[in-house]
Amino acid sequence: MSLIDKSRAIPEKPIVKLYNLTIDKSISCPNFNPRAKTDKIQIICIHHSGSTNPGGDLNYLSMTHNPDGSRIYAGYHYYIDTDGKIYQLMDEDKRAWHAGASSLYGLVDAGGQSINGISLGICMTGNGKIPFSNKQYISLIELTHALKIKYDIEPTHIVGHLHVSPGRKIDPTPFHWDRLFRGIYHQ
Repeated sequence: MSLIDKSRAIPEKPIVKLYNLTIDKSISCPNFNPRAKTDKIQIICIHHSGSTNPGGDLNYLSMTHNPDGSRIYAGYHYYIDTDGKIYQLMDEDKRAWHAGASSLYGLVDAGGQSINGISLGICMTGNGKIPFSNKQYISLIELTHALKIKYDIEPTHIVGHLHVSPGRKIDPTPFHWDRLFRGIYHQ
């Protein structure tokens, strides 16, 4: 039994390399809009999915509507499953719908109410109760390090959803920020 709905897979997008990382681009997330020309990527925002089912998460993120017809407003540039496999769900030049109403140190995108246009969203399989796997941390460290270098992201701009939407969001949790930063800055 397949974990994901293969009809939503895009087989012509191969597995690619970002620095030394293997990135799977076989799943596409349609939940984005264009990034404003004035928006520059300045933030990496980390999330958890709210579930422990990577196949279900990826299937959900590949849809535009729920079975009841309601619109899905969730999208991420990258997704890391429990085995540490990294999926790129959309190109980095897209404005993923991952943070909703948010800001960081007063920074918002050209729309004025969110960091979506000035950030990259990374989601990890996780329900907020079970700790993230060692493989997830390794992949997150490597991916975040590569993106930090590519976009010259400041350390204080590598954050969780809880930092940009305080009181509204708590993810990622349980999360070891010290482990992430030790890994990023000691490569």
